[in-house]
Parts: sequence; structure tokens; C-alpha cells
Amino acid sequence: MVAPWKYEEVKRIKDFILSHKVIGIIGFHRIPANFFQQLRRLYKENGVNIKVTKKTLIIKALEQLENDRPGILGLKDFMKDEVALVGANNMNAFKLFKFIESSKTPAYARGGEIAPEDIIVPAGDTPFRPGPILSELQRVGLPVAVERGKIVVKKDTTLVKKGEVIPKDIAEVLTKLDIKPIKLGFDVKAIYEDGIVFAPEQLRIDEEQIRNDIVNLSRNAFALALSIAWPTPETIVPLIQ
Repeated sequence: MVAPWKYEEVKRIKDFILSHKVIGIIGFHRIPANFFQQLRRLYKENGVNIKVTKKTLIIKALEQLENDRPGILGLKDFMKDEVALVGANNMNAFKLFKFIESSKTPAYARGGEIAPEDIIVPAGDTPFRPGPILSELQRVGLPVAVERGKIVVKKDTTLVKKGEVIPKDIAEVLTKLDIKPIKLGFDVKAIYEDGIVFAPEQLRIDEEQIRNDIVNLSRNAFALALSIAWPTPETIVPLIQ
């Protein structure tokens, strides 16, 4: 027999989904509880709401809403690890994704995280004087030496490649070097809007590149119109000069 509270919770989940134009699945694995609450407050201030509940109940709610929100069941495929629902009415899917990404903050690694980018220790001075720390840096693969009474890194060195797990010993060294290689915050798993489920790679757009592409296309179109003497409001003056 299904517990009555589960029926009530599924109803609350459905109400949450139906009350928002845009719905997302976000991951919060390894986020400290106090930072989670800070993010919740920040999101609420920006018109974005979060609902944390059991994955099985979210899936049940999605199944029941397939007729009301066609395609929303596609979110089910992105519900891995610890996840929550996020909803907004004042942003489209792309703006919501950008907001979630911008709310992340640089943080020290503790070991076990996935490197979001290549982790590179730059060449140059460290704050350390010669001592046991020298061998510790060498053990993780840093080419170090002592110069002018300080330990220096001789060349830029990649300790962890993008997508690899950050080992605990490397995480400890990075912390001592004051390098924050990860971004702490929610990870977008997928966002649903108007019948479409967007994966993160579809939402991650380079606005500057798009702007440059539009400018270049406009210039090329203008040059082509001039070359074939095609009269338009933009080309008529240059054509008759």
C-alpha cells in the first residue's frame, strides 16, 4: 500500500511544475548544506524556485503530467545522482541556464571531484620556503626548485585534465597553492520549455561569438549587395555615388 504522504507529495510536485513556465533538473551533489541554503535564497530573490524531493516521486509526477506538458517526461532521462527541481516564469531556458551557471563560485577541491577544465599550475614563485613542502609538490608531478630562498614552479604544469577525477593529494596541494579549480553550485542536468527538453550542451551558447557572426554576416550581405548593384535602403546611397 502506498503511503498517503506520497500521494500528497506527488500532487505538490505537479503543482510546482504547472505553476512554472520553465522547469529544470539540477544536481547538487557534494554541495554543503549552508551553501545550498545561500543559493536557495539567491534564486528566490531572482524569481527562481527550487523544490527538493524524492526522485521516484518526481518521475511519478512527470508521468502524470505528460498530457498537460507534452514532452516533459524526457526530463526523466537526466535524473541521476542527487537532483532537485527548479522553476522560473521570468526567464526562458537559455536565460535560466545562464543564471544557474553564473551563480557558481570558485572553490577548493577536496578530492574526488571531476575537473571542469584542465587544472594548470602556472610557472613562477610559490609562497613557500624550502622544507618538506618541496617533496610534497614533487610527488604530485610539479617541476619545482629553490631559487632566491623560495620554491618556484619551473614551468606551467597540467596536474589534472578536464573530465578526470581530482586525486586527494593533488587537491591538498592545490589548496596550499590557493588554486580553486572547481565551481561550487548547482549543475544543470536538463531544462524543459514549450515541449522541448534541452541538454546543457544545447543551452551553453557563446553570446559574443553569435554577436560577431551576425556582424560578419551583415557585412558580407552588404558587400554582396553592392557587388551585384542590388538596391536596398542600405545600399542605395553607395550605389548612386
